[in-house]
Amino acid sequence: ISYVSDRVIWGIVGPVYGHRYKLTVERSFRPVSTSYSYTSAEADYRKYFHFGDEYNFAFRFAGGASFGKHPREYYLGGTSYWIAPSQSTNDIYGVEDIYVNKIVVPLRGYDYFENIGTKYALINLELRYPFIDYFKMRWPLGMTLSHVKGSVFWDIGAAFNAVKHFHLFDEEKGFPKLGNPRSGIGFGAQANLGIFVLRWDVAWGTDLYTIDAHPSYYWSFGANY
Repeated sequence: ISYVSDRVIWGIVGPVYGHRYKLTVERSFRPVSTSYSYTSAEADYRKYFHFGDEYNFAFRFAGGASFGKHPREYYLGGTSYWIAPSQSTNDIYGVEDIYVNKIVVPLRGYDYFENIGTKYALINLELRYPFIDYFKMRWPLGMTLSHVKGSVFWDIGAAFNAVKHFHLFDEEKGFPKLGNPRSGIGFGAQANLGIFVLRWDVAWGTDLYTIDAHPSYYWSFGANY
């Protein structure tokens, strides 16, 4: 069961103004043939601020928890509709992985299935701006791009099983080194190619104390969140 409010104005690659949110409660009804029994509650809130000439700022908070004899697991990491994705495990084809568990994105700077827990929280902050107005190439491949958008972002989220084991900051290092949460910073570009939106992101994982030496690259399809 979900309650949804959607009051956004769309631009060429995603929402540019307004807000939207979704509150969901899900309960499995266990048949005789399976042992999966859980209840989950999830929330997703997104707010978009428009200012200047085609500039906007996107804020998103999402969180959820699952309870029961066999609670759902949340897989935190990666981005939506990732082309040729990188994943931390290949053991993802069980019944629970396909029908019960859930991938939560975006947490850029990390692979699919890298952070797992029965509870999660995720914050996304992204500044979006006009990047390329018009670009035309004739050789070696004829191609024209227009209204390409750019972005800089910070994703921070955590997946965990017990609240008592969650620590916002590292117990030894303290502030600002993160404890359970994982975060990624980076930049990207999005282009509407007529039949789909193509996205390109570059992200570095960081615990606010150190930053990864090598970035992760993401090519993906679909509108911005």
